[in-house]
Amino acid sequence: MRTIITLIITFFFMSCSNDIKKNDLKGNWSLIENDSIYFEVKIDSSNLLYYNYDYSFLPLRSYYVKNDSIYFQFSKNDVKKNVYRIDFQDVKRVFLKNDNNEIIIKLFKIDSTEFTFDKIINLDDERFKFEVAHLNRKNKLLGLDYYYDLDSITKVFEEMKIPDVEELDISD
Repeated sequence: MRTIITLIITFFFMSCSNDIKKNDLKGNWSLIENDSIYFEVKIDSSNLLYYNYDYSFLPLRSYYVKNDSIYFQFSKNDVKKNVYRIDFQDVKRVFLKNDNNEIIIKLFKIDSTEFTFDKIINLDDERFKFEVAHLNRKNKLLGLDYYYDLDSITKVFEEMKIPDVEELDISD
């Protein structure tokens, strides 16, 4: 009897921990706004950090989750907290639904092996690598069948022997 109770309790805790892990917002996500603007979002335990190729990083935004909803402000000056109901489609897709204005934000989980902005250690050395990975994720999310190959692009640049700005003699 003791063994059966132990197995039931173990199964219960394993089931609960899987649900918590499955329904966790933490990590890197991508999203496309209605006007086809691509963003990547890093969600940690209390903040949202947005990145867009054209806009760069947007100000860090704090958030909290209560029940089945996420609460956050779009800007520090925004008086009102925005409330979105969290709808986990599966482990790779989360929809945030605002019932007031019928806006749905669709978040798509970025694979943890991808090179995302939070993995950049040296911006000068890794900026191009990140930009190529960023464009590939954007194309994939938009359904474009085009993949940029970092090694091929790097090889072309090396063959072109484009000099650094410091190497150019512009004194005439």
